[in-house]
Amino acid sequence: MKLLRYFWLHMNICYARIHVIEVRKLKDTSMFRTDIRQVFDLIRLSESKEELRDLVKNDPAYQQMEEDAYDLAAFYTKTEGLIEKKSYYMEGDKVNMCGAIEGLMEDARVQGRAEGHAEGHAEGRAEGAKKKEHQLLALISAMNADGKAGDIPRLSEDPEFYRAMLKKYSL
Repeated sequence: MKLLRYFWLHMNICYARIHVIEVRKLKDTSMFRTDIRQVFDLIRLSESKEELRDLVKNDPAYQQMEEDAYDLAAFYTKTEGLIEKKSYYMEGDKVNMCGAIEGLMEDARVQGRAEGHAEGHAEGRAEGAKKKEHQLLALISAMNADGKAGDIPRLSEDPEFYRAMLKKYSL
């Protein structure tokens, strides 16, 4: 039975050569003459943003990529958003990869600015609240030292009185 399975496998498996290319380790892709060259270069340089930006800007082939090559590059580079951006950069049956990558980079910059602004705003509010807390504690201490402990409850009830006391004690 074992011999029969071996014989069947031997007769039915084609002995074709399979060429495997480890794209990320390629140093030179000039041997490729089709758009697979651009796809391999994108995959190869996808870890280095500066090299990728230079590659896409300096090679005019990236401004007119075939749609299937664009899709393949977007999938293998794991660049989020390239597939969604494709419709904005379609020019006939070609896609402007350079424009799509620049669009993604601009989106990332805008998002980073918005997050930084929100984070800075939150930090500013927290810092302001902390400063106000220290100011209130200093005011209470000053009023207490000045023998005005009985007026301390008015600080939370009367905003005019609170401002007047801050001014009086130079806080």
